[in-house]
Amino acid sequence: MTMDAKPPEVPLRLLLTAKEAAAALGVCEKTLWSLTEPRGSIQCIRIGRAVRYDPRDLTMWIDNQCIRIGRAVRYDPRDLTMWIDNAKGN
Repeated sequence: MTMDAKPPEVPLRLLLTAKEAAAALGVCEKTLWSLTEPRGSIQCIRIGRAVRYDPRDLTMWIDNQCIRIGRAVRYDPRDLTMWIDNAKGN
């Protein structure tokens, strides 16, 4: 690799797996599943048999939980995906 060569570009990840979403929320996958619609209020996206989570939906769910307990907290979905990338060592 020469000094001018750029590292390969990492593709933008728009959706999280259940394992990543659970880690981001600090819960186990079983708990996430119980919080996911139709059992709970977290939105998910189904692509065939795969279940994925949009970081924006997780952020909205967190905001709604904070509002229900009387706290106004705002999260940037990019913070959530950066946290996941850092946890993976990317």
